[in-house]
Amino acid sequence: RDFCLSRGLGDVYKRQVKGEVLTYKGELITCTYFAISSGKTDSFKDIFGKDLPYLTAVSSPYDAFAPNYKSEKAISAEDFKKAFEENSNTVNFSESADKWISDIKLTDSGSVKSIKIGGVEFSGSKVREILGLRSACFSVKYDKEFRFEVKGYGHNVGMSQYGANEMAKEGIGYKGILEHYYNCLLYTS
Repeated sequence: RDFCLSRGLGDVYKRQVKGEVLTYKGELITCTYFAISSGKTDSFKDIFGKDLPYLTAVSSPYDAFAPNYKSEKAISAEDFKKAFEENSNTVNFSESADKWISDIKLTDSGSVKSIKIGGVEFSGSKVREILGLRSACFSVKYDKEFRFEVKGYGHNVGMSQYGANEMAKEGIGYKGILEHYYNCLLYTS
């Protein structure tokens, strides 16, 4: 069997991990990975709502040095309003645009867990999807337009491909990398 994370670890590791799988309590794990973290990954529960004890938040400090670690996006009030009206029948934009966003709740890693827009609660992941942001780790300000500053790229759960690659460059083996990003056992078949 090919190991599900091998794409993120490079050709050398592909050969080393062939026939190995990650398990938790004897069951194969969900092997999530993404491009670049915000500097710390998020737990599966915080982002997807289900508790998977092997997918917890861990530091990934190399990611802050990744090309395009930070990105910005400016959106006019009209485009912002239109995007959310297309995704919810109950948003209310009757107030001034500077009051459209409220109640931002963050994960321990700094990603937006939930946010009220036009009085309706959205997950940070849903806002990311609606607005085409690179991740749900964002801050937003309004001054005649909405300005988003975003860290990382991807859902931020599991293994950061950039972080794993940098760890490998430092001489950390694939087992050490996997142990860092996942709380599970490596099993050889």
